[in-house]
Amino acid sequence: MISKHAAVMSVVIWGLTLWASPSQADLGGTSPRWSEADIADLNGDLVTLLVAEYRLRLLKREMSKVQSQTRQKQMLGIDDDGASFADSVRTWWLANVVDPARRIAGNPAAPCRVAQIVLTKLLEAERQAQLLGMAGGLGGDLADPDSVLSGAVKAVKRRCLEQAYDACLASGNGQHIILMLTEAVRQLQLLSLEDAGFEAQAVYLYRRCTVYQLRYHSESWWDDPKRFKFGASYDGSVILLSDVDPAGGHLGLIEQNYEWKGPRPGDPDDVIVSVTDCLTRARNNHIVCGPPQPTFPAQARIKAGDLAMKRFYDEIEVNLTNDETELDELARLAKRIPRKPPITWTRKSEGADGLTLTYKPGMVISFATISSRSGTLPPAALPPSQTLFLTAHSGGKPQALDITLGQWTRVGTQVLFEKPIDATATIDSGGRIGKSTYGDTTKFELAHRPDLFPPDEIVVNWELTPAPKAPAATRRPLRPPAAPR
Repeated sequence: MISKHAAVMSVVIWGLTLWASPSQADLGGTSPRWSEADIADLNGDLVTLLVAEYRLRLLKREMSKVQSQTRQKQMLGIDDDGASFADSVRTWWLANVVDPARRIAGNPAAPCRVAQIVLTKLLEAERQAQLLGMAGGLGGDLADPDSVLSGAVKAVKRRCLEQAYDACLASGNGQHIILMLTEAVRQLQLLSLEDAGFEAQAVYLYRRCTVYQLRYHSESWWDDPKRFKFGASYDGSVILLSDVDPAGGHLGLIEQNYEWKGPRPGDPDDVIVSVTDCLTRARNNHIVCGPPQPTFPAQARIKAGDLAMKRFYDEIEVNLTNDETELDELARLAKRIPRKPPITWTRKSEGADGLTLTYKPGMVISFATISSRSGTLPPAALPPSQTLFLTAHSGGKPQALDITLGQWTRVGTQVLFEKPIDATATIDSGGRIGKSTYGDTTKFELAHRPDLFPPDEIVVNWELTPAPKAPAATRRPLRPPAAPR
């Protein structure tokens, strides 16, 4: 036994979705998938793995010096009950390496990065199996879908996907899924594995949670000093969906050759219009504005590179520290699972907020009836709402088709960005018409609305089970079934 050996495990975790007060407002409400019992289980399994890791390191370092199988059992903390060395080590291996690693991989309280690190440790331990007299180890072959290692890989991928998707649903920020998928693909490549289905599901869930709704309230007006003036207010919205193709997998996301755009063909036209002012300039004339007639809805698009949101994450430390000098103290620690796990996290953030959006206003046409002493004229079309908006905001260029809106203000997690605009433009048409003034004031909001994802685009096999609203915490946490002694 080596004395004066202090064991410390410190793991920094990125992107954990355990929201810590007072930063809740940064991310929005989200129901955790874990309970206090899950956290206690996680802590106990981490302690068990920690003890096993140090015993394996000790054994590996001393293997060339140790000839006695009894001595090797002592270094692993296995009671010499007369069983064969191979059988004893196999039982110890299952209880202290394989089983806790498998439980951690599937524990809803395990941060993605913790699960990934545990998977790496399981693979490393598997390579040491032959040194302990177990030909081929106990994890099986990664190529075998029914092996322990394949099951662990599958559980880790799901744990990471759940965490990233929950973070995206809570914040509206798809960067959580992009970063998770980048790390997962890198780890799979190191294992000489590819999983196109996993990548496609991750991209699908990226589309699923990055659904945005552009809402607007416009007040537009037109003033011809020689004839009449009218104004109207417009309220409406556009659902913006990403057109990224899940078949493109991880590469399709990072290349950013996609955009959010809307509306889709068949989306409802929810424009609400009210005429606010209709005034004649001519003496002895009377003007009546008829009901507005929406012709086609507004359109909008955001290129992937033009949308950025600050990403909030937790820097996590899992500290399992032994201040004693003997491994026996670590072994005893494994039997005393603390109620509160030694996991601490600090809220941090990275990135910046920014949005550039291209907007094409919808078309609403109004007609006016003008009457005088000499009679009533046939209804005449007033300048359409689209003309009013584009002329005012393009500096008097009625031929403009759309406008580009940048420098938005970040708001929160439901309304993500907002932007007010206000402009007027005067056009001299010459002759009897003379000058006309076009004006518009519009307030835009970009809201996060994953609930508006089209039902006809849902892929049932790629959906994740929603997080429970109130995870049960009534059961007692598990204890390591065979902690080293």
